[in-house]
Amino acid sequence: MGLLGEAIDDNSFLVGERFFDCISFLGCAPNLLLSPSEGAGYLRIVLLALDEPSLFLSKKVHPVICPACKSSIDNCAAHIVAAKAAVLSCPQCLNATPLQSLNFRKRACFSRTIMQIFPVFEAEANPADWFIDALNQEFDAAFKIAFIQAQTAN
Repeated sequence: MGLLGEAIDDNSFLVGERFFDCISFLGCAPNLLLSPSEGAGYLRIVLLALDEPSLFLSKKVHPVICPACKSSIDNCAAHIVAAKAAVLSCPQCLNATPLQSLNFRKRACFSRTIMQIFPVFEAEANPADWFIDALNQEFDAAFKIAFIQAQTAN
């Protein structure tokens, strides 16, 4: 598909020849550095593949709605981290909902595969619809996107 370029290490890649066809940018895109020779903040892609699905939460996660009682669960990230469980219990009705069933409105994901684009702020890089469709077809999966600010780059 042309997204990935030369490998930097096992998980990190320079951008490929069709990267800007696959991903569109908002914000500071004109200031992106395309190679290590241009400076330390060059554009790169990090792919993470985990053995088990894990929850990745944005610092800006929105409240979720309990599917049972329709109450808004504010500060859901704190509830999830405190419980250390694969479910979120509603403080109003005590219904326990599996994390992967909740609508985090693109501010969290429950996944085994993560693609990070550095040094881009969350929600500034958006995959093209055709790219998501191609991933779904290539891997026979239902890829979704979430905007999560990573702490560090590899």
